[in-house]
Amino acid sequence: MRASRVICVGWLAMFLVAPCLSAAAPKDSKSARQAPAATKPPAAAPPRVASHTAAPPHVPGTTLVVDTQTGHSSVRIEKTLDEPTELEVIEAPLSDVVEYFKTKHQIEIQLDNRALEEAGIALDTCITRNLKGTSLRSALRLVLRDLALTSLIRDDVLLITTVSNASSIFMTRVYAVGDLLSSASDDVLQPNPAHDLIDVIVGTVAPTAWSEVGGPGAIFYLPTARSLVISQTSEIHDEIYGLLAATRKVRAETGLQGGPQAADEHPDKMFVVTYFLRPKPSAPPVAKQPGKDEKSATQAPAGAVAQRSLADDLARAVPKVIEPASWKNNGGQGTVESLGVGVVVRQTRRVQLQVARFLRTCGASIAPAEGGDDAPIQSGMSGGGQF
Repeated sequence: MRASRVICVGWLAMFLVAPCLSAAAPKDSKSARQAPAATKPPAAAPPRVASHTAAPPHVPGTTLVVDTQTGHSSVRIEKTLDEPTELEVIEAPLSDVVEYFKTKHQIEIQLDNRALEEAGIALDTCITRNLKGTSLRSALRLVLRDLALTSLIRDDVLLITTVSNASSIFMTRVYAVGDLLSSASDDVLQPNPAHDLIDVIVGTVAPTAWSEVGGPGAIFYLPTARSLVISQTSEIHDEIYGLLAATRKVRAETGLQGGPQAADEHPDKMFVVTYFLRPKPSAPPVAKQPGKDEKSATQAPAGAVAQRSLADDLARAVPKVIEPASWKNNGGQGTVESLGVGVVVRQTRRVQLQVARFLRTCGASIAPAEGGDDAPIQSGMSGGGQF
């Protein structure tokens, strides 16, 4: 009887507890199902795509070109024009060929409809070409040449227009050429360290198109950016770009060093540089006092005397503060002499750089060399007289 009562109590307990367990089970399972969703990490944000108008830092070996008329760097389009491409079309409309290049290379290409219409060139003019293993730049040149058309970078797009229209459009571009200049010290020892590079460009790329020979084009060196500022037509800019790229390729293949970090081939070579001091503004004349000697009328002007005194002081100070062991009075080879209107320094390039900085920081002004740059006037050959 007692055993039966225990069994009945056990069954009763199971009957009462089972509903509670079944009621709690869905909540637990639902919570378990929701847990992964709650702990799931948020989706990663899509990667940012850099704007193609931002100019990357200049890397030696590449040609950084900035078009000043659009206000944006044209480096992306210039780089894309050097990419390899291919084209195989038979009797394809001009508009379709342009759209093909636009899609394939992901750059904006536009047709100058007004210029093409004035020249009587229809957009459905048929083109037949088979090109492989060539750059996009060359492919466009070959495709457009037969139609008297050309391409140019204008307003952040590659514009297809007529040759006659392109020849009347001048654009100003800045070319970074610091890596093509021989040495940073040339900025001090030469008024224009890009002189030879400019001569090469003017003499080989459209020689009759520059202002030096009466043409409309212009080219200048910008010392603060170690760059060339050039105003020319698009086709001539293309040739300049190719010349600079070829020059960099030759330098890379021959292992030549250049740029601001380049060391002089002969660090012990001596150069003579004459630093002229600008005369100080003359003081207003002093009123004569009665009884004073009138000899002052025949004496040298006060400004000239002060200038000579400054030159003498600098000639004595330079060997004491700039590489003392490199001067003749201490067993070296360098010399410095006062001219009255300046000082003449015979030293290596490295020491000449220090001398030039010292003369500026101590209050002496250096007369500009030919060309207007605030640089010392050198004697002898370009870059200073060699001994």
